[in-house]
Amino acid sequence: MKAEDIAAVAEYEHDPLGYACDAFRWGYGELKDYTGPRAWQADAFSRIGAHLQDPDTRHKPLRIAVASGHGIGKSAFIGMAISWAMSTCDDCRVVVTANTENQLRTKTWPEIAKWSRLSLTREWWNVPAMSIYSAEPGRDKSWRADAIAWSENNTEAFAGLHNKGKRIVLVMDEAAAIADKVWEVSEGALTDEDTEIIWLAFGNPWEFERSESVYPIRLYGHVREERDAAGQRIHHWEGGQRVLAVAYDTPVVGWGGRHVNTLRLW
Repeated sequence: MKAEDIAAVAEYEHDPLGYACDAFRWGYGELKDYTGPRAWQADAFSRIGAHLQDPDTRHKPLRIAVASGHGIGKSAFIGMAISWAMSTCDDCRVVVTANTENQLRTKTWPEIAKWSRLSLTREWWNVPAMSIYSAEPGRDKSWRADAIAWSENNTEAFAGLHNKGKRIVLVMDEAAAIADKVWEVSEGALTDEDTEIIWLAFGNPWEFERSESVYPIRLYGHVREERDAAGQRIHHWEGGQRVLAVAYDTPVVGWGGRHVNTLRLW
């Protein structure tokens, strides 16, 4: 990246909304149907910016919780926020957690990787399956984002989240299902002085994962037909993707009703 581009990105150190508007090619390619961040995303970015621009609050933890459902642009917001956080602060540390590794691997992280790829700073990063780290030699350990599934039996990953004098971003996706112990350990870890600390939590409190109902399914691909020795047709599903469908239940209550029905989504 050219020196003038690096200088331009640095101007957004405490302006995530400006970064989100200018670091992505809105109206082109994968973003051809969009003109910029959604209204709620812009409001959240403005809140982060106001917190960091104020010297009195800059080094105090900022907590933002968003009650999110499907299709509101939650994962896109997380992707843009991480791209901004890492691109505008040297040695920024980011941890993204969710209630299951499947959630991280198949939903949250692919969207984060997408926004890293779409950003003006895409050449700054290496983006393997569950992390993003600096492509600059010797900075891969100190300047990175990692996806870590939470566990009540392994909270050390969150207790060790320190980055004194720099920036820390903790993202909790599907936060309604994260155990209280993980919240407590995370809060205790985010205490570094003179550090920009941003804590983002997203979740639908009315949605309950049913991890016992998981089925492998196929998407896309094509069907190949052939005949066996007896002349009977045989069909084979080839290509495409193999994913896990996980059940989520949402209670639905009718007006004045005495019973609760369940809407199951996959």
